[in-house]
Amino acid sequence: CNPATPGMFDNNDHLGYAAWTSDGEHWEGPHSLEGTYGHYIWRAGTYGGKAYLCGRRVRDFAPTDGDEGKKAVMESAMLESEDGLVWRFCGLFQEEKGNETAFIFEDDGSILAVARSRGENAMLCKAKPPYKDWTRTPLNHNVGGPLLTKWGKHYLVGGRKIPFGDTAKTVLSWLVGDKLEDMVELPSGGDTSYPGFIALSDSKALLSYYSSHEGSNSKLAPCSIYLAELRLG
Repeated sequence: CNPATPGMFDNNDHLGYAAWTSDGEHWEGPHSLEGTYGHYIWRAGTYGGKAYLCGRRVRDFAPTDGDEGKKAVMESAMLESEDGLVWRFCGLFQEEKGNETAFIFEDDGSILAVARSRGENAMLCKAKPPYKDWTRTPLNHNVGGPLLTKWGKHYLVGGRKIPFGDTAKTVLSWLVGDKLEDMVELPSGGDTSYPGFIALSDSKALLSYYSSHEGSNSKLAPCSIYLAELRLG
């Protein structure tokens, strides 16, 4: 937020920033990210000496009126960088209704991605280098603020799930083919999602997420950030 002009900003006015540390104690930044102006940035990955980033943006950065008009022309762009500070366009995760997209690189450089689609089921997106030709397949339920990672030999997906007629929960699922098989529902509710994951072994892991179920239990503050220990039987 710009303190000179406080308030809500349009997507076309977004700008990404980075902060970094070499020892976990002394930090540098925040530093503005060249090439991210007009992008709502989300999730990063690395492969072959380059960094990659998802940036949600309005097609051609055109001015839009209202959320519905904006949703129809949203893209999810894939940006690439040599240093993590200067970014350029590389491809499109989603050409329509673009939203937050989690992605991982396979050993051969191909990308596997799970893309949020507001009000609809999430999309499974795949591409090989140079990431110009994509296949996009609807999954069997919605995933808000998605996480996608490999845990041992399995693909793990996490995020907000809103069952029909129910309240939101943060749910972890196995990705099996093009289907999500729900594994565990975390203590959560209200405004919840955005999981982060660290594997400690093939059977133990740590997962962070936020939730308002012990606060407002709604989209209003307060929320809390939780740390869960995961164990596979």
